[in-house]
Formats: sequence, structure tokens, C-alpha cells
Amino acid sequence: MAEVRLEGVTKMYGEQKVVNGFELSVAEGEFIVLLGPSGCGKSTTLRMVAGLEAVSSGKVVIGDTDVTQTSPATRNVGMVFQNYALFPHMTAFENLAFGLRARRLPKAQVNERVAEVARMLELESVLRVRPKNLSGGQRQRVALGRALIRKPAVFLMDEPLSNLDANLRDRVRMELASLHRRLAITTLYVTHDQGEAMTLADRVVVMNAGVIHQVGTPADIYEEPADTFVAHFIGSPGMNLWKVDVSAGTRGVADSLDLMVDTEFWPHSSGSENEIVVGVRPEHLELAEFVEVPGVRAAMEVELVERFGSHQLVHGKLVGVGYPIIARMPAEVEVEIGTLQVVAADVRRVHLFTGSSGERLGRKMSMYETVNESEIYGSVDGSRGGR
Repeated sequence: MAEVRLEGVTKMYGEQKVVNGFELSVAEGEFIVLLGPSGCGKSTTLRMVAGLEAVSSGKVVIGDTDVTQTSPATRNVGMVFQNYALFPHMTAFENLAFGLRARRLPKAQVNERVAEVARMLELESVLRVRPKNLSGGQRQRVALGRALIRKPAVFLMDEPLSNLDANLRDRVRMELASLHRRLAITTLYVTHDQGEAMTLADRVVVMNAGVIHQVGTPADIYEEPADTFVAHFIGSPGMNLWKVDVSAGTRGVADSLDLMVDTEFWPHSSGSENEIVVGVRPEHLELAEFVEVPGVRAAMEVELVERFGSHQLVHGKLVGVGYPIIARMPAEVEVEIGTLQVVAADVRRVHLFTGSSGERLGRKMSMYETVNESEIYGSVDGSRGGR
């Protein structure tokens, strides 16, 4: 195992900057997932750690060694590629043994190491089989085994499950999690799949356009997104985000949308900062009658209902402003297309971001135990009591 540090790492392709000032420290034995949309620079970052891409500026350190200018062969990393990269004319045994034989290890030692990895990955019964006759899951395990057999200090995985069907991907993901718990090898894993990131990672690095937007545990990035990009990217569907003008410094008003804004959040400034972005996850929106202390309440016109058996996604638009809105509701709630539904979110479930930069405004909204709700909320059409 080894610590990995990327210090101000930048990658240029001509005039295009695909990774920009990447800073990350990975502890020994930690499982880090680089997550982001296609083209965000995550695979390029991984390949720079492996030495397969040159660093334009900055430094890559593995353990106590600056490896920025060293060859891939000297970095003691094991890499698993998206397409497995197995030799088609070799059996599973020969694929596993290839790297050890290239290093001229004794035959007995090669056989012992292959047998050890085959036991670990449940490949003993297919060691004499060529890749074309293996299942997708078996090919993936051979690829993992070929990287593991070298006993690397760092394990690098570039979307290793993307070629598997959904059921097999879930199973291999659980196998990966179990394998990491047993071996505790420092791991950097690239994916655009949130399910993989949230279930495998000790910490997630959310990237976009070559820049890190947030680094944190899966719970951190879900519960406390750093900005509107993370808020909308994380979650399926992503967070509802609505721009709201703030009046009187303590309230936001946008026709059918009501909310209270704790003044400690508010950066009392002028211009564009008189606008904030309010965020609520679809699963935190309920029918208003069931929410005791609403931080946001809104009327939505239902345009589409997706039913999934255990739940339903209700798509619509906010009355008066036309903003899109998605609410995740229990399957037993009766919702029909074309109807008007009043939904709300508990004040503790509301997120606030600046209107200009999209950065998070402090913590979530606090409970207003001393506030008289009738003085804040009026009718659905936007009228207020107590004014």
C-alpha cells in the first residue's frame, strides 16, 4: 500500500486544458472514486497517475517517491481498463501469469501466485479457458487478477464495470467492495455511475470540465453538496434547483414558491446576490399536508408520472413561474397527469446556493420552532398572511 498525492496536476492537449490544477491526497488503503460526466478529465487524471499520460505541470507522488517523470513500469501500480485488455490467444492462466513470466519469476512461484489469485477471485475452474469463452464477469475478474497478481502499491481502475449488464455489474461491484475490504490496497477508481461511486468509495471526487468541485464521503456530497453542479449531478434524479429573488433579507418569493431564509446565510450584498438558488431533492418533496414545518411549499402542475412499483416520479412545472419540478412519491399516492398538487419540503431538507456562482450558502436551513407559520405562509397563489 502507498499514499498517492497529486499536487497541482494539469494536462494540456495543445491549447485545451483538460485537467486544471488537480489537488488530491489519497491515504494508504483508501478507496477514492473520481466521478463526473463524460469528458470531465477523470480518466486522463488516472492515466497520469499510471504514467500513461505525461503531466503538463504539477507533480504525482506515490509513497515517498516523485514519479512524475518515471515510466509506468517503475510505478508499482496495477491498472484495470474498461475493455479488459486481455490477450485473446492466451488462457486465463496465461493472462494472469504473463506479467510474472515477463519478470522472469521462477515457474513454481508463478504457479503459486496464479493459484492464490484464482482462489481469491473464484477463477480456478476456468484457468484453461480463453477469454472468448468466458462470461463478461469472468473476463473482468481475470483483468482484476492480472493487476492484483503483481501485488501493486496502488490499484487503478478505469470504468471497469461499464461493459457488464446491470445485474452482473451489481454483483461484480459487491465483489470489488469485498475484495478491497480484504486487501485494503490504495485504489483510484473512475466512473460516471453514481451507484458505483456511492457504494464503493471512502471518498468521492466530483469533477467537471477538468476541475474538482467537491471531495467528500458519499454522505457528504449527497447531504451537503458544495455547489449547484454537485447538487444536480448527484442523485437520480438530481436535485430540483430554482432561482428565487430575496426580499427584505429574510424571505424568498417567487409566485407559487415560498420559503424562509435564515439571515445568517445571507451575504448582505447588492446586484446579482439578491438572487439565490433553492434546492430540494425529489425524495424530500411530499404532499404539503404531511409536512409539519415547511421550508419550501409549491404548487405544481403534473405533466408526467413514472411508476416504478415501489415509488413513482412525478414530473411537472411550478405554477406561475414554470420551473421544472420532480417529486419522488410512494407508489400508493394517487397522482394524475393534469392535476394540481401542493408539495412541500421540511425546512431541514432545503439547500441554498448563491445565484451568481452557485456555491453553497452555509449549512442547510435550520428549524424555526419559534416562528408562527401562519405569519409566513398564505395561500398557494402567492398571497401571504401577516403582511
